[in-house]
Amino acid sequence: MKVIRDAGAAAAELASPWITVGNYDGVHRGHREILTRLTAHAREAGAPVLAVGFRPHPAAVLSDSGAPERLTSDRQQQELLAAEGVDGLLLQPFDADFARTSPEEFYSGFLRGRLGCRGVVVGANFRFGAKRGGDVELLKRLAAADGPEGPVIEGVRPFELHGETVSSSRIRAELAAGRVARAEELLGRPFAVEGRVVQGDGRGRQLGFPTANVEPEQVLVPGPGVYACVLRRDEHLLGAVTNVGRRPTFGPRAVGIEAHVFDFDDRLYGESVRLAFLERIRDEMRFSGPDELVAQIARDSETARALLRERPPETLAGLPGF
Repeated sequence: MKVIRDAGAAAAELASPWITVGNYDGVHRGHREILTRLTAHAREAGAPVLAVGFRPHPAAVLSDSGAPERLTSDRQQQELLAAEGVDGLLLQPFDADFARTSPEEFYSGFLRGRLGCRGVVVGANFRFGAKRGGDVELLKRLAAADGPEGPVIEGVRPFELHGETVSSSRIRAELAAGRVARAEELLGRPFAVEGRVVQGDGRGRQLGFPTANVEPEQVLVPGPGVYACVLRRDEHLLGAVTNVGRRPTFGPRAVGIEAHVFDFDDRLYGESVRLAFLERIRDEMRFSGPDELVAQIARDSETARALLRERPPETLAGLPGF
């Protein structure tokens, strides 16, 4: 999949594409419903598939609260989109000037004029243009006004699970509460953090449970607690028990991710790894001292090993985004 940062270059690389527009954070099950429809149309027409996202996130420009925490790193998102059949990802620069683009100009000047779209598939609740003034019905009217040469427009109904719409914001809420199994159900795959292993204080090794301290590339991490995980190092998949939190037994500190990798003696400092969260084992706790902590880590490790016997790390092999 090509990653492109200019609309003119996108049009030159992918002529007359079928397009979807959105940030596709997480590329969850609802997103994949849209992408399935998009790629089906494009393949039938013999046309390329182009996803259009924005950098920075529009909320970072337009909202005082800033952009929402991301569910995927850039690399993960690109892998996931490519797996769904997307040929190109345009990361359209977004600033205050672009935000003032009217819905009509967004359609005629951007989608049609610059990108030359043959068709557009988006979620039924898609909004676009200044002050989010445009919707799917307006897109259809604008396309119809272009006559037979106008693009096909399709709005895909929201994907629901157990009577609720699947959305990135809902997944963030599940992860914040530590409900990683529930987030996996909504994503259609385990939630995975990508990050670099950094030097810690070595306390885990002193206690007999050395840990890999993972500094995530995306901001979002699951809520504090202990989890059964799978760590990916290149193509090697390794079971782990992971603490997310501040380690209150040893005093206040910034939130960290510390993975004790089973049956593994190598050092990972400086390496990029991915960590998939499968099950939450318990809340973060404060202990009376190192002995009580060591005993609990041993129990947590046995719990995680048992969970990983039921779901071995190799079952995640080849999973996009991990």
